[in-house]
Amino acid sequence: MGFPIHIVGEPTTPAIEEGDLLIAISGSGETEATHHIASTAKSLGASIFLLTSQPSSRIRDVSDLTLVLPNVSQPILPLGSAFEGAVYILLDAVVILIMEETGVAQQEMMKRHSNLE
Repeated sequence: MGFPIHIVGEPTTPAIEEGDLLIAISGSGETEATHHIASTAKSLGASIFLLTSQPSSRIRDVSDLTLVLPNVSQPILPLGSAFEGAVYILLDAVVILIMEETGVAQQEMMKRHSNLE
């Protein structure tokens, strides 16, 4: 879509700094690595947005904004895949809203999509 986006851990990801946004995803809100990354980013002045299924957690404590997705109490799917599926659908919906807001078409996004696979 043309926004500067990076993934934590990739070798080309620049240093996070004040004014940046870190989107953290943790079903439990307690994932140790995610908590460490969010805490470090917060200490460097970044804003933290958390997607989780838990209303209270250590990562939420350092987050500026949290979206709690309903927890599936009797999941049919194994492990955390119900949460992961919900996050996937939610983020696809967010992309659609951004496309509508910015006027970016799928054809324009395909020009930036990987073509080396």
